[in-house]
Amino acid sequence: MIVKPSTTRAGTFTVALPADKSLTHRSLIFAACAKGNSTIINPSPARDCKTTAAALRQLGVVLELESGKQDPGMPQVACAPARLEIVSHGQEHWRSPSVPLDCGNSGTTARLLLGLLAAQPGLSCTCRGDASLNDRPMGRVVRWLRQAGASIDGESGGERLPLTIRGRQLRPISCKLETASAQVKSALLLAAMNISGDVQIDLPDGTRLHTEEMLRQQGVDCTWHTHAGRQQLNVRGPYTLRPQVWHIAADPSAAAFFIVLGLLSPREVCIVLPGVLADDNRLSFLRVIRAMGGKVQRRERGVGVCELVVQGRAQLLATEVSAAEMPALIDEVPILTVLALFSAGRTVWHGAGELRTKESDRLTALANLCRAAGRGVEVQGDTLAVYGNDAPVAPYVFDAQGDHRLSMAAAICASFATQPCVLENAACVDISFPNFFSHLYAVTQGG
Repeated sequence: MIVKPSTTRAGTFTVALPADKSLTHRSLIFAACAKGNSTIINPSPARDCKTTAAALRQLGVVLELESGKQDPGMPQVACAPARLEIVSHGQEHWRSPSVPLDCGNSGTTARLLLGLLAAQPGLSCTCRGDASLNDRPMGRVVRWLRQAGASIDGESGGERLPLTIRGRQLRPISCKLETASAQVKSALLLAAMNISGDVQIDLPDGTRLHTEEMLRQQGVDCTWHTHAGRQQLNVRGPYTLRPQVWHIAADPSAAAFFIVLGLLSPREVCIVLPGVLADDNRLSFLRVIRAMGGKVQRRERGVGVCELVVQGRAQLLATEVSAAEMPALIDEVPILTVLALFSAGRTVWHGAGELRTKESDRLTALANLCRAAGRGVEVQGDTLAVYGNDAPVAPYVFDAQGDHRLSMAAAICASFATQPCVLENAACVDISFPNFFSHLYAVTQGG
Protein backbone atom coordinates (compact mmCIF):
# COMPACT_ATOMS: atom_id res chain seq x y z
CA MET A 1 0.00 0.00 0.00
CA ILE A 2 1.40 3.39 -1.06
CA VAL A 3 0.20 6.43 0.90
CA LYS A 4 0.74 9.77 -0.80
CA PRO A 5 1.26 13.06 1.03
CA SER A 6 -1.91 15.07 1.48
CA THR A 7 -2.73 17.50 -1.32
CA THR A 8 -5.91 18.85 0.25
CA ARG A 9 -5.92 22.62 0.63
CA ALA A 10 -9.52 23.38 1.56
CA GLY A 11 -12.89 21.82 2.26
CA THR A 12 -15.23 20.36 4.87
CA PHE A 13 -15.26 16.58 5.05
CA THR A 14 -17.79 14.44 6.93
CA VAL A 15 -16.42 11.01 7.82
CA ALA A 16 -18.83 8.14 8.53
CA LEU A 17 -17.05 6.21 11.26
CA PRO A 18 -17.70 2.53 11.99
CA ALA A 19 -19.86 1.67 14.99
CA ASP A 20 -18.14 1.06 18.30
CA LYS A 21 -16.32 -2.27 18.33
CA SER A 22 -16.36 -2.79 22.11
CA LEU A 23 -20.11 -2.22 22.41
CA THR A 24 -20.83 -4.46 19.42
CA HIS A 25 -18.83 -7.36 20.93
CA ARG A 26 -20.73 -7.07 24.20
CA SER A 27 -24.18 -6.61 22.69
CA LEU A 28 -23.63 -9.71 20.54
CA ILE A 29 -22.60 -11.74 23.58
CA PHE A 30 -25.39 -10.41 25.81
CA ALA A 31 -27.99 -11.10 23.12
CA ALA A 32 -26.65 -14.63 22.72
CA CYS A 33 -26.91 -15.24 26.47
CA ALA A 34 -30.50 -13.96 26.67
CA LYS A 35 -33.50 -16.17 25.91
CA GLY A 36 -35.47 -14.64 23.04
CA ASN A 37 -35.02 -12.21 20.18
CA SER A 38 -32.63 -9.24 20.39
CA THR A 39 -31.75 -6.54 17.86
CA ILE A 40 -28.50 -4.67 17.32
CA ILE A 41 -28.92 -1.44 15.37
CA ASN A 42 -25.77 -0.26 13.58
CA PRO A 43 -23.38 -3.07 14.57
CA SER A 44 -19.70 -2.58 13.83
CA PRO A 45 -18.53 -4.05 10.49
CA ALA A 46 -15.08 -4.74 11.99
CA ARG A 47 -13.50 -8.14 11.34
CA ASP A 48 -13.12 -8.65 15.10
CA CYS A 49 -16.90 -8.37 15.57
CA LYS A 50 -17.50 -10.79 12.72
CA THR A 51 -15.27 -13.18 14.64
CA THR A 52 -17.45 -12.93 17.74
CA ALA A 53 -20.59 -13.45 15.62
CA ALA A 54 -19.10 -16.56 13.99
CA ALA A 55 -18.11 -18.04 17.37
CA LEU A 56 -21.64 -17.52 18.70
CA ARG A 57 -23.06 -19.26 15.64
CA GLN A 58 -20.87 -22.25 16.44
CA LEU A 59 -22.52 -22.33 19.87
CA GLY A 60 -25.97 -22.52 18.29
CA VAL A 61 -27.06 -18.86 18.24
CA VAL A 62 -28.89 -17.61 15.13
CA LEU A 63 -27.83 -14.25 13.68
CA GLU A 64 -29.85 -12.94 10.74
CA LEU A 65 -30.42 -9.77 8.78
CA GLU A 66 -33.81 -8.14 9.25
CA SER A 67 -34.78 -9.43 5.79
CA GLY A 68 -34.48 -12.96 7.15
CA LYS A 69 -31.51 -13.90 4.94
CA GLN A 70 -28.72 -15.69 6.73
CA ASP A 71 -25.96 -13.17 7.42
CA PRO A 72 -22.61 -14.47 6.12
CA GLY A 73 -20.68 -12.31 8.54
CA MET A 74 -21.80 -8.94 9.77
CA PRO A 75 -23.64 -6.29 7.74
CA GLN A 76 -21.66 -3.38 6.38
CA VAL A 77 -22.54 0.11 7.52
CA ALA A 78 -24.78 1.80 4.95
CA CYS A 79 -26.70 5.10 4.76
CA ALA A 80 -29.46 3.62 6.90
CA PRO A 81 -28.25 1.84 10.04
CA ALA A 82 -27.99 -1.91 9.63
CA ARG A 83 -30.07 -4.15 11.88
CA LEU A 84 -28.91 -7.52 13.11
CA GLU A 85 -31.44 -9.92 14.63
CA ILE A 86 -30.20 -12.46 17.19
CA VAL A 87 -32.29 -15.45 18.24
CA SER A 88 -31.12 -17.47 21.24
CA HIS A 89 -32.69 -20.12 23.45
CA GLY A 90 -30.47 -18.90 26.27
CA GLN A 91 -26.92 -19.79 27.16
CA GLU A 92 -28.02 -22.94 28.98
CA HIS A 93 -28.94 -24.31 25.54
CA TRP A 94 -25.64 -23.52 23.85
CA ARG A 95 -24.09 -26.59 22.30
CA SER A 96 -20.48 -27.76 22.38
CA PRO A 97 -19.02 -26.97 18.94
CA SER A 98 -17.67 -29.79 16.80
CA VAL A 99 -14.58 -27.78 15.83
CA PRO A 100 -12.51 -25.24 17.80
CA LEU A 101 -13.87 -21.71 18.19
CA ASP A 102 -11.74 -19.48 15.99
CA CYS A 103 -11.12 -16.18 17.81
CA GLY A 104 -9.08 -14.79 14.94
CA ASN A 105 -7.19 -11.66 15.99
CA SER A 106 -9.74 -10.65 18.63
CA GLY A 107 -8.57 -10.56 22.22
CA THR A 108 -12.04 -9.40 23.28
CA THR A 109 -13.66 -12.47 21.72
CA ALA A 110 -11.19 -14.86 23.34
CA ARG A 111 -11.13 -13.40 26.86
CA LEU A 112 -14.85 -12.71 27.21
CA LEU A 113 -15.79 -16.16 25.91
CA LEU A 114 -13.30 -17.78 28.31
CA GLY A 115 -15.25 -16.32 31.21
CA LEU A 116 -18.63 -17.36 29.83
CA LEU A 117 -17.71 -20.87 28.71
CA ALA A 118 -15.77 -21.79 31.86
CA ALA A 119 -18.90 -21.18 33.95
CA GLN A 120 -21.30 -23.11 31.67
CA PRO A 121 -21.63 -26.68 33.09
CA GLY A 122 -21.70 -29.44 30.49
CA LEU A 123 -20.26 -27.35 27.66
CA SER A 124 -16.77 -28.03 26.33
CA CYS A 125 -14.74 -26.50 23.51
CA THR A 126 -11.31 -25.33 22.43
CA CYS A 127 -10.56 -21.67 21.68
CA ARG A 128 -7.78 -20.75 19.27
CA GLY A 129 -6.58 -17.62 17.48
CA ASP A 130 -4.33 -16.45 14.70
CA ALA A 131 -0.57 -16.26 15.21
CA SER A 132 -0.80 -12.82 16.82
CA LEU A 133 -3.61 -13.70 19.24
CA ASN A 134 -2.02 -17.03 20.14
CA ASP A 135 0.98 -15.05 21.40
CA ARG A 136 -1.05 -12.68 23.59
CA PRO A 137 -1.39 -13.27 27.36
CA MET A 138 -4.43 -15.27 28.50
CA GLY A 139 -3.05 -16.31 31.88
CA ARG A 140 -4.31 -13.11 33.49
CA VAL A 141 -7.85 -14.41 32.86
CA VAL A 142 -7.21 -18.13 33.26
CA ARG A 143 -5.52 -17.90 36.67
CA TRP A 144 -8.54 -16.23 38.28
CA LEU A 145 -11.06 -18.52 36.61
CA ARG A 146 -9.10 -21.54 37.84
CA GLN A 147 -9.23 -20.17 41.38
CA ALA A 148 -13.02 -20.19 40.98
CA GLY A 149 -12.83 -23.87 39.97
CA ALA A 150 -12.62 -23.62 36.17
CA SER A 151 -11.20 -26.43 34.03
CA ILE A 152 -8.99 -24.77 31.41
CA ASP A 153 -6.07 -26.62 29.85
CA GLY A 154 -3.47 -25.96 27.18
CA GLU A 155 0.08 -26.78 26.22
CA SER A 156 1.15 -23.36 27.49
CA GLY A 157 -0.20 -24.07 30.97
CA GLY A 158 -3.02 -21.62 30.35
CA GLU A 159 -0.84 -18.67 29.39
CA ARG A 160 -1.59 -18.76 25.66
CA LEU A 161 -4.19 -20.01 23.19
CA PRO A 162 -5.22 -22.60 22.14
CA LEU A 163 -7.06 -23.49 25.35
CA THR A 164 -9.59 -26.23 26.06
CA ILE A 165 -12.47 -25.30 28.38
CA ARG A 166 -14.76 -27.75 30.15
CA GLY A 167 -17.63 -25.84 31.70
CA ARG A 168 -18.26 -26.27 35.42
CA GLN A 169 -20.26 -24.75 38.25
CA LEU A 170 -17.84 -22.12 39.58
CA ARG A 171 -17.68 -20.66 43.07
CA PRO A 172 -17.58 -16.99 44.17
CA ILE A 173 -14.16 -15.35 44.12
CA SER A 174 -12.43 -12.16 45.16
CA CYS A 175 -9.84 -10.90 42.65
CA LYS A 176 -7.18 -8.21 42.88
CA LEU A 177 -5.87 -7.43 39.41
CA GLU A 178 -2.50 -5.75 39.02
CA THR A 179 -3.18 -4.66 35.45
CA ALA A 180 -5.98 -2.29 34.43
CA SER A 181 -7.58 -4.59 31.84
CA ALA A 182 -11.22 -4.14 30.82
CA GLN A 183 -11.14 -7.50 29.04
CA VAL A 184 -10.03 -9.43 32.13
CA LYS A 185 -12.56 -7.59 34.27
CA SER A 186 -15.32 -8.31 31.74
CA ALA A 187 -14.45 -12.01 31.55
CA LEU A 188 -14.87 -12.31 35.32
CA LEU A 189 -18.12 -10.31 35.30
CA LEU A 190 -19.53 -12.65 32.64
CA ALA A 191 -18.40 -15.75 34.51
CA ALA A 192 -20.41 -14.41 37.47
CA MET A 193 -23.57 -14.92 35.40
CA ASN A 194 -23.56 -18.58 36.47
CA ILE A 195 -21.93 -18.20 39.90
CA SER A 196 -24.10 -18.23 42.98
CA GLY A 197 -22.84 -15.44 45.24
CA ASP A 198 -20.69 -12.32 45.05
CA VAL A 199 -17.75 -11.90 42.68
CA GLN A 200 -15.50 -9.06 43.78
CA ILE A 201 -12.95 -7.44 41.50
CA ASP A 202 -10.33 -4.85 42.46
CA LEU A 203 -8.13 -3.28 39.77
CA PRO A 204 -6.35 -0.02 38.92
CA ASP A 205 -8.78 2.75 37.99
CA GLY A 206 -9.23 4.02 34.44
CA THR A 207 -10.53 1.01 32.47
CA ARG A 208 -13.60 1.23 30.30
CA LEU A 209 -16.92 0.62 32.05
CA HIS A 210 -18.91 -0.83 29.15
CA THR A 211 -19.60 -4.26 30.61
CA GLU A 212 -20.71 -3.14 34.06
CA GLU A 213 -22.85 -0.31 32.68
CA MET A 214 -24.56 -2.65 30.21
CA LEU A 215 -25.15 -5.19 32.99
CA ARG A 216 -26.69 -2.55 35.21
CA GLN A 217 -28.99 -1.52 32.34
CA GLN A 218 -30.15 -5.13 32.41
CA GLY A 219 -31.02 -4.90 36.11
CA VAL A 220 -28.01 -6.94 37.25
CA ASP A 221 -26.81 -6.28 40.81
CA CYS A 222 -23.50 -4.77 39.73
CA THR A 223 -21.94 -1.94 41.73
CA TRP A 224 -18.59 -0.15 41.61
CA HIS A 225 -16.69 2.74 43.09
CA THR A 226 -13.15 4.09 43.04
CA HIS A 227 -10.85 4.52 46.00
CA ALA A 228 -7.18 5.46 46.18
CA GLY A 229 -6.72 5.07 42.43
CA ARG A 230 -8.39 1.66 42.20
CA GLN A 231 -11.75 0.50 40.93
CA GLN A 232 -13.67 -1.91 43.14
CA LEU A 233 -16.58 -3.90 41.71
CA ASN A 234 -19.11 -6.32 43.08
CA VAL A 235 -21.54 -8.37 41.02
CA ARG A 236 -23.99 -10.84 42.50
CA GLY A 237 -24.93 -13.93 40.56
CA PRO A 238 -26.48 -15.89 39.22
CA TYR A 239 -28.26 -13.47 36.92
CA THR A 240 -30.24 -13.79 33.71
CA LEU A 241 -29.98 -11.39 30.80
CA ARG A 242 -33.08 -10.42 28.88
CA PRO A 243 -33.54 -9.71 25.15
CA GLN A 244 -33.00 -6.09 24.23
CA VAL A 245 -32.57 -3.61 21.40
CA TRP A 246 -29.00 -2.27 21.38
CA HIS A 247 -28.16 0.98 19.54
CA ILE A 248 -24.44 1.28 18.75
CA ALA A 249 -22.87 4.73 18.29
CA ALA A 250 -19.69 5.45 16.30
CA ASP A 251 -16.35 4.32 17.70
CA PRO A 252 -14.36 7.03 19.55
CA SER A 253 -11.11 5.15 18.91
CA ALA A 254 -11.78 5.34 15.17
CA ALA A 255 -12.56 9.05 15.55
CA ALA A 256 -9.10 9.67 17.05
CA PHE A 257 -7.37 8.94 13.72
CA PHE A 258 -9.36 11.55 11.82
CA ILE A 259 -9.10 14.07 14.63
CA VAL A 260 -5.31 13.89 14.34
CA LEU A 261 -5.59 14.06 10.55
CA GLY A 262 -7.63 17.25 10.93
CA LEU A 263 -5.25 18.82 13.44
CA LEU A 264 -2.32 18.29 11.06
CA SER A 265 -4.17 19.47 7.93
CA PRO A 266 -4.16 23.03 6.52
CA ARG A 267 -6.31 25.60 8.31
CA GLU A 268 -8.88 25.57 5.51
CA VAL A 269 -9.71 21.91 6.20
CA CYS A 270 -12.56 20.98 8.53
CA ILE A 271 -13.39 17.37 9.47
CA VAL A 272 -16.81 16.52 10.94
CA LEU A 273 -17.32 13.22 12.79
CA PRO A 274 -21.03 12.58 13.51
CA GLY A 275 -22.72 10.09 15.81
CA VAL A 276 -19.74 9.40 18.11
CA LEU A 277 -20.24 7.59 21.41
CA ALA A 278 -20.36 10.33 24.05
CA ASP A 279 -18.46 8.49 26.75
CA ASP A 280 -16.05 10.66 28.75
CA ASN A 281 -13.81 7.71 29.53
CA ARG A 282 -13.60 6.67 25.87
CA LEU A 283 -12.93 10.29 24.89
CA SER A 284 -10.10 10.68 27.42
CA PHE A 285 -7.68 11.17 24.54
CA LEU A 286 -9.27 14.59 23.94
CA ARG A 287 -7.72 15.79 27.20
CA VAL A 288 -4.25 14.89 25.87
CA ILE A 289 -4.98 16.59 22.55
CA ARG A 290 -6.11 19.75 24.30
CA ALA A 291 -3.01 19.69 26.50
CA MET A 292 -0.99 19.68 23.27
CA GLY A 293 -2.87 22.71 21.94
CA GLY A 294 -5.35 20.91 19.70
CA LYS A 295 -8.91 22.19 19.60
CA VAL A 296 -11.79 19.80 19.05
CA GLN A 297 -15.41 20.94 19.26
CA ARG A 298 -17.79 18.51 20.93
CA ARG A 299 -21.47 19.02 20.14
CA GLU A 300 -24.03 16.91 21.99
CA ARG A 301 -26.47 15.26 19.58
CA GLY A 302 -28.79 13.34 21.86
CA VAL A 303 -28.48 10.81 24.65
CA GLY A 304 -25.06 9.17 24.53
CA VAL A 305 -24.09 10.63 21.13
CA CYS A 306 -21.99 13.62 20.10
CA GLU A 307 -20.49 15.21 17.00
CA LEU A 308 -16.79 16.06 16.91
CA VAL A 309 -15.49 18.86 14.69
CA VAL A 310 -11.80 19.52 13.96
CA GLN A 311 -10.37 22.56 12.21
CA GLY A 312 -6.77 22.41 10.91
CA ARG A 313 -4.01 23.61 11.44
CA ALA A 314 -3.18 23.41 15.13
CA GLN A 315 -0.11 24.87 16.81
CA LEU A 316 1.02 21.87 18.80
CA LEU A 317 3.27 21.53 21.84
CA ALA A 318 4.67 18.44 23.56
CA THR A 319 3.07 17.10 26.73
CA GLU A 320 3.66 14.48 29.42
CA VAL A 321 1.19 11.69 30.16
CA SER A 322 1.23 9.94 33.53
CA ALA A 323 0.98 6.20 34.12
CA ALA A 324 -2.38 6.75 35.85
CA GLU A 325 -3.83 8.17 32.62
CA MET A 326 -2.67 5.30 30.42
CA PRO A 327 -5.47 2.70 30.94
CA ALA A 328 -8.06 5.00 29.36
CA LEU A 329 -5.72 5.91 26.49
CA ILE A 330 -4.08 2.61 25.62
CA ASP A 331 -5.81 2.15 22.22
CA GLU A 332 -5.18 5.77 21.20
CA VAL A 333 -1.46 5.92 22.06
CA PRO A 334 -0.39 4.94 18.50
CA ILE A 335 -2.22 7.83 16.83
CA LEU A 336 -1.40 10.27 19.65
CA THR A 337 2.26 9.37 19.14
CA VAL A 338 1.88 10.48 15.52
CA LEU A 339 0.49 13.78 16.80
CA ALA A 340 3.54 14.06 19.06
CA LEU A 341 5.84 13.73 16.02
CA PHE A 342 4.49 17.09 14.80
CA SER A 343 4.41 18.77 18.24
CA ALA A 344 7.29 21.01 19.31
CA GLY A 345 9.33 19.42 22.09
CA ARG A 346 9.53 16.10 23.95
CA THR A 347 6.30 14.17 24.55
CA VAL A 348 6.56 11.47 27.21
CA TRP A 349 4.29 8.47 27.84
CA HIS A 350 4.77 6.92 31.29
CA GLY A 351 3.53 3.45 32.20
CA ALA A 352 3.17 2.33 28.58
CA GLY A 353 4.21 -1.29 29.21
CA GLU A 354 0.75 -2.66 28.39
CA LEU A 355 1.43 -1.68 24.79
CA ARG A 356 3.76 -4.67 24.60
CA THR A 357 0.81 -7.11 25.05
CA LYS A 358 -1.38 -5.87 22.20
CA GLU A 359 -1.65 -7.24 18.64
CA SER A 360 2.08 -6.60 18.45
CA ASP A 361 4.70 -5.14 20.74
CA ARG A 362 3.35 -1.67 20.07
CA LEU A 363 5.93 0.04 22.24
CA THR A 364 8.82 -1.24 20.10
CA ALA A 365 6.87 -0.80 16.87
CA LEU A 366 5.99 2.82 17.66
CA ALA A 367 9.64 3.56 18.33
CA ASN A 368 10.51 1.98 14.97
CA LEU A 369 7.88 4.13 13.23
CA CYS A 370 9.27 7.30 14.82
CA ARG A 371 12.80 6.45 13.71
CA ALA A 372 11.65 5.56 10.20
CA ALA A 373 9.94 8.95 9.98
CA GLY A 374 13.19 10.68 10.93
CA ARG A 375 12.21 11.75 14.43
CA GLY A 376 14.02 11.15 17.71
CA VAL A 377 12.62 8.59 20.14
CA GLU A 378 13.64 6.88 23.38
CA VAL A 379 12.29 3.80 25.14
CA GLN A 380 13.36 3.19 28.72
CA GLY A 381 11.45 0.42 30.46
CA ASP A 382 7.77 1.32 30.19
CA THR A 383 8.42 4.95 29.21
CA LEU A 384 8.24 6.23 25.62
CA ALA A 385 9.64 9.67 24.76
CA VAL A 386 9.13 11.25 21.33
CA TYR A 387 10.86 14.36 19.95
CA GLY A 388 8.67 16.31 17.54
CA ASN A 389 8.60 19.42 15.38
CA ASP A 390 6.24 20.92 12.80
CA ALA A 391 8.23 19.86 9.71
CA PRO A 392 7.02 17.06 7.38
CA VAL A 393 8.43 13.65 8.20
CA ALA A 394 10.83 11.64 6.02
CA PRO A 395 9.32 9.04 3.66
CA TYR A 396 9.46 5.49 4.97
CA VAL A 397 8.60 1.84 4.53
CA PHE A 398 6.73 0.40 7.52
CA ASP A 399 5.29 -3.02 8.28
CA ALA A 400 2.69 -3.00 11.07
CA GLN A 401 2.88 -6.82 11.17
CA GLY A 402 -0.88 -7.27 11.33
CA ASP A 403 -1.53 -4.57 13.92
CA HIS A 404 -4.49 -2.51 12.68
CA ARG A 405 -3.97 0.54 14.92
CA LEU A 406 -0.31 0.79 14.01
CA SER A 407 -1.13 0.53 10.31
CA MET A 408 -3.72 3.33 10.53
CA ALA A 409 -1.38 5.51 12.61
CA ALA A 410 1.40 5.01 10.06
CA ALA A 411 -0.98 5.98 7.25
CA ILE A 412 -1.98 9.24 8.97
CA CYS A 413 1.69 10.02 9.55
CA ALA A 414 2.51 9.23 5.90
CA SER A 415 -0.05 11.80 4.81
CA PHE A 416 2.35 14.48 6.06
CA ALA A 417 5.60 13.08 4.68
CA THR A 418 7.77 14.75 2.04
CA GLN A 419 7.29 11.83 -0.36
CA PRO A 420 4.96 8.78 -0.68
CA CYS A 421 5.39 6.07 1.97
CA VAL A 422 4.98 2.31 1.69
CA LEU A 423 2.85 0.43 4.24
CA GLU A 424 3.26 -3.32 4.11
CA ASN A 425 0.43 -5.68 5.12
CA ALA A 426 -1.97 -2.74 5.46
CA ALA A 427 -5.09 -4.86 4.87
CA CYS A 428 -5.17 -5.57 8.62
CA VAL A 429 -7.08 -2.28 9.13
CA ASP A 430 -10.33 -4.18 8.50
CA ILE A 431 -9.91 -5.69 11.97
CA SER A 432 -11.48 -2.49 13.28
CA PHE A 433 -12.08 0.00 10.41
CA PRO A 434 -12.78 -1.65 7.03
CA ASN A 435 -13.28 1.60 5.07
CA PHE A 436 -10.38 3.47 6.64
CA PHE A 437 -8.31 4.02 3.49
CA SER A 438 -11.23 5.19 1.36
CA HIS A 439 -12.09 7.81 4.00
CA LEU A 440 -8.42 8.81 4.31
CA TYR A 441 -8.06 9.33 0.57
CA ALA A 442 -11.31 11.30 0.38
CA VAL A 443 -9.82 13.82 2.79
CA THR A 444 -6.14 13.87 1.86
CA GLN A 445 -6.55 13.74 -1.92
CA GLY A 446 -9.77 15.79 -2.10
CA GLY A 447 -10.65 19.43 -1.54
